[in-house]
Amino acid sequence: MAAFSVTQEVAESVRDAALSVDGVAGVSGGRMGQAFLRVSGAMIEGIQLIDASVPHLALHLTYDLSSRRQIPSIVADVRTAVASLPAFTDTDATPRIDVVFDDAS
Repeated sequence: MAAFSVTQEVAESVRDAALSVDGVAGVSGGRMGQAFLRVSGAMIEGIQLIDASVPHLALHLTYDLSSRRQIPSIVADVRTAVASLPAFTDTDATPRIDVVFDDAS
């Protein structure tokens, strides 16, 4: 199987899909500032490519306290939103998506 290709467009669509979920206030650079994805021409905050052969991503997010949603429900919705993107539905690979809440606001 070929490695998963992450372009700036794919990374931004992943970020935007996560941000569209109720309960997500924003993206985070991670507790140590390590959650950035370097793509040609850009650095996308809040995404780490763990393994391109799977594909396996970690999304670092900020929890929206005002949503009052349970975190497991938000995580499920983020995974569904990201997995439904054409970058994943157009391949045979089922993405592994780790959702990390680094902060809350």
